[in-house]
Amino acid sequence: MSITCKKCGTGNPDDSAIICPHCGVVYAKAASAPQHARYPRDPQPDVADDQPKSRSFSVLNLGLIFIGAAVLAAGCFMPIVSIGVLKFSYYKNGHGDGLYVLILAGLILLGALGKSRPIAGFLGFICLGLISFDLYMATQKISEMQDKVAHDVQGNPFAGLALAVSNSVSLEWGWGVMYLGGILVLLGALLSNRMLKEQYAD
Repeated sequence: MSITCKKCGTGNPDDSAIICPHCGVVYAKAASAPQHARYPRDPQPDVADDQPKSRSFSVLNLGLIFIGAAVLAAGCFMPIVSIGVLKFSYYKNGHGDGLYVLILAGLILLGALGKSRPIAGFLGFICLGLISFDLYMATQKISEMQDKVAHDVQGNPFAGLALAVSNSVSLEWGWGVMYLGGILVLLGALLSNRMLKEQYAD
């Protein structure tokens, strides 16, 4: 009677052979081994390994980045500086840094569509940096202008009018809108499902 390897099932071409020519197991050991040892089950893939531990880009990420980019773009057309009843936007008819923020907002949207949180976050950070720099420069220029006017109009009969005009120069709420948009973009880029689960875990 032909001997068959109990491990791999290969037939023995020579009944007198001691070792299986296919897998090298000793026939006597294979015959005495427990059934589960003879035919080991194929390792089952770990389901958890096949699935990402946390989705890299969720609907929440997409929504926050989209809303943030839209708010950023809208803020470019809102007043950031006023002189009396005159108000000036960040866009300045295409001559202000608002144009760059608009372009960056469009690139942020493309990054969101490509489901790239790093790109959206990096561009959002650049937007906030540019806005912060311009806000600082606007604050400095307004302060310097008011100090200069106060110094130059001393003894001038129209000093009161000049001071009233200079003091009417102020920052407007458009800055806050753009900051809100930038923060939303960063939140959408940084938040992950894992962070949310840890935040709201019981």
